[in-house]
Amino acid sequence: MLGESETKAKTAEIEANLAEANSNRQVLAALMLHDWLGLQLLSCLRASGRMRLSDLASKLRAKPDDSAGILAQLAQGGVLRVEDDGSFACTQRGLDILRNLESNAGVSISAES
Repeated sequence: MLGESETKAKTAEIEANLAEANSNRQVLAALMLHDWLGLQLLSCLRASGRMRLSDLASKLRAKPDDSAGILAQLAQGGVLRVEDDGSFACTQRGLDILRNLESNAGVSISAES
């Protein structure tokens, strides 16, 4: 039988795992929105480094409102960050997600894909 401190530690571990799984689901959903526009946005940021919303939307021929909503969700999921000048940049988590998707699917993901 587990002691109280062991039970609390196990509960905290389970809650952390559930929170991470939920975050991953939210990020995946954002990547798939509007015919995978989220994935295209993230890939474009990886290739370009930093870009503003208007430049991203223009490059991908996407509606700015659609792009803004997806970028907000990806930022909330820790996949990209908003820079001081208002531009967006890919985080390490975003780079890792792209790398894992490419590895698991056996493809190279580019903004034009």
